[in-house]
Amino acid sequence: ASASFSLSSIVAFTIHYSAQSWLLARYPTISALWTQGQHAAIARMAWQRITLSMLTYIAASGIALTLLPTILQFVGSRTPALPSAEFCVLLIFVGLDLFVALHSSVLTSCNLFPHQWAILAAGACTIVAAFGFGSYFGMWGILLAPILCQSVSVLWIVPRYCWRALLSSGAASPPSVTPSRTAMSLT
Repeated sequence: ASASFSLSSIVAFTIHYSAQSWLLARYPTISALWTQGQHAAIARMAWQRITLSMLTYIAASGIALTLLPTILQFVGSRTPALPSAEFCVLLIFVGLDLFVALHSSVLTSCNLFPHQWAILAAGACTIVAAFGFGSYFGMWGILLAPILCQSVSVLWIVPRYCWRALLSSGAASPPSVTPSRTAMSLT
């Protein structure tokens, strides 16, 4: 079971990182636009790129869910993928992680970090919940713990921080650039 979980996790996170490239390619542009105070342009770009990333993830996940067992059988793998139900839950968790990561990346590209406490707290809660739920429900508990922990915290906190920073009138100008922040703002 652990080999199947590992294999399926590798597939899911490979899709995650591939889908994230739609936004990754725009990090330098987002940083430059932030320093110029063009928040509306960042918001448009972020909306388009997050949408592309999520649609890519959904499509690739559907393909993986459908074809991975066949591909593994074709290549003669002795390690099967997770059963469809568990693999689907894993893909949902990784998709939620992607959604949060995309918004976090926009904030970080703008040199903003108000969301880090929420991410750390959700991570700590996930670890505790995974041990607790896993001891009672096995694989299902381990799979459901991050979905539950993210749903009550970072799934809505991080996107909220992101869109508030981009759309609020208080963010009409970029933060002041001091020598200690210059290097971070320009990367």
